[in-house]
Amino acid sequence: MRHILNTPGQLTDRGRRFLATRARTVPFPAQDNPDDTEVIARLAPFPEVDTTMTLARLRQAQDRYGGLVYPTSAWSFQEEIRFEPWPYYEESVDHGPLAGRWRTRTP
Repeated sequence: MRHILNTPGQLTDRGRRFLATRARTVPFPAQDNPDDTEVIARLAPFPEVDTTMTLARLRQAQDRYGGLVYPTSAWSFQEEIRFEPWPYYEESVDHGPLAGRWRTRTP
């Protein structure tokens, strides 16, 4: 699968213009990307998850959108939106750990 900036595919003309004028890419990943074995192991506590499909979709998302950056002009803040499809562990205050001891992704 090709990166969205190289092959916009089914995007509207407006979407293509937006990416062409505002978006850029940065290196992705910025840290070691968990290998397939590690991702599958982290999915093991979730028997209802199709690990093969989930892993394939993760890798497709990384290939297609990883490193895509564009500025936001939201009224409340001005910063960059950065696409980093990444499996990471995050503990929820309401629900506890999402899975095992997943690494926290830090910028």
